[in-house]
Amino acid sequence: MPKRWSKCYSTELNTVTSSFNQYIIIILSMASRLEVDSDWNKKRQQAQPFINKIRSVLEKKARTFEQIGFLRRCQKEKLTPKGLRVKLPTNISGSQFGGRLQSRSEKRVVKRTIGDLFVKIKKLDEQLADLKLHLNVEMGFSNKWINKIVIWVQGSLKEFTSKVKAGLKKKLVFLRKQREEIQRTQVKKKRKLDTKVVYNNSSRHLTDEQIELLSLGLNFGIAPKKFPLLEYVTAAEVLCQRLEEVGDAESIEKARYVRNEVFLHLKRSYKMTIKSNLTPDQRRVLKELKEDDTIIICPADKGKAVVVEDREAYMAKTQDQIHEGDYVLSNKSEKTILRRLHRKLMDQMVAMKITDFKEQRRFAVTGPVMASMALLVKVHKKNFPGRAYVSQIDDPSYKICKELTDILNPIDEKGESFIKDTYHFKEMLSKIEMQHGFKMGSLDIIGMFPNIPVKKALEIVREELENDETLSGRTKWKVDDIMKLLEISIETYFKTLDGKIYFQRDGLPIGKSISKPLAGIYMHWFEKTYVFGGILEKADG
Repeated sequence: MPKRWSKCYSTELNTVTSSFNQYIIIILSMASRLEVDSDWNKKRQQAQPFINKIRSVLEKKARTFEQIGFLRRCQKEKLTPKGLRVKLPTNISGSQFGGRLQSRSEKRVVKRTIGDLFVKIKKLDEQLADLKLHLNVEMGFSNKWINKIVIWVQGSLKEFTSKVKAGLKKKLVFLRKQREEIQRTQVKKKRKLDTKVVYNNSSRHLTDEQIELLSLGLNFGIAPKKFPLLEYVTAAEVLCQRLEEVGDAESIEKARYVRNEVFLHLKRSYKMTIKSNLTPDQRRVLKELKEDDTIIICPADKGKAVVVEDREAYMAKTQDQIHEGDYVLSNKSEKTILRRLHRKLMDQMVAMKITDFKEQRRFAVTGPVMASMALLVKVHKKNFPGRAYVSQIDDPSYKICKELTDILNPIDEKGESFIKDTYHFKEMLSKIEMQHGFKMGSLDIIGMFPNIPVKKALEIVREELENDETLSGRTKWKVDDIMKLLEISIETYFKTLDGKIYFQRDGLPIGKSISKPLAGIYMHWFEKTYVFGGILEKADG
């Protein structure tokens, strides 16, 4: 081989060897790079759950920020979202006081909710910091890479944030429309002023404020200016005395416990300041109405409506009721009548060997007052007629009537046509089979209680008591004693609004608890004798 050829051959070999070494280095570096990439992908996959958690936290944070902005706009425009509204009792929600109370309460609720949302953001920031710390310390990611991930996630949430904004904006528009509708409704109510609640039959013109106050209802409880310590002590003592009258050790222990508990509560509360549930303007209006002697404010016969009548018209309607019944004007004084009725009752209890003071107190009123007649105005009828009733509360026979009612009720309930309540009536109707052509009707007795003949009713009651085998299980009293007590209880004197005292000669008084079972027992006898009995006789004939 020539030297020139050998020289060229060695040069080419050196060149190939050098290139081959470079290829080896490149291949080794690529292999190491692939190995590094594989480790990074594994590490990245392990970090994915934490990145998802970061996204969830940032979503909640973005939603919370938008909710805070929404509630601040509601605060500025005096709007309240549905979920943050405060519900008040119906008897004060429609009044001015109720409106102010609701507005103040809802402002506090919205303000507190905004504060709670800021607390929530703080907790979300703490969760986000914990996740970033875990990625950095536990998994070895750099802070720079973690911050880039957070920025990238925030950028991907733009569409989500805009949807939340749109939804809250739509809700804000709905709240504005709802407020406008409420304002329009309130304007209409102010024009009509709730004539279904307050009926003004008087010649006096009632202002909007007066009608609004009356629409609270006659059962609206006005908060007292001072803590009613005496009333609480009296009520607790009456309860404890009734428990002690039972006589057994358990009842006496209960009475002692009640006294101790009431004492502890009163000791803590009797100095408390009671906030008025009427505004100064409402108190002024109330005073004006109370001082007006030309009108009478009374309840309606149906529902919870309030009726305002001229005093003269009210007294005329009262006289109409008196003329329709068997009433006579009494010339005796109130004191004489009360003393006589109380004495008759006490003498009868002594005759029944009820001499113990505690036992007598169960059946006799300590400080009796005269029963009073009042009217319920029938607003659902033409010319608004009245329906008289006698308020028997604390009259001489008040307590004994309640005891006698418990004795007679089981006899009344045995009647074939006895109806306990509306549910019982519905159940009875469901058992009646109506055939084609049948018609269902109802009969009403005009003035049933005043038209019950007392003498005949007492005869029927005596007969029922004598034939009642379960009477001894309800009372130890004899039939003769019960009848004498019934005669004392039915003797009714009452006082009208003008101070006149009337005596009811016959018929049962409307308002006395004993009248209901007595009327029921009489009507069962009447029905059995003249309705069912008459029908059967005709059928037999």
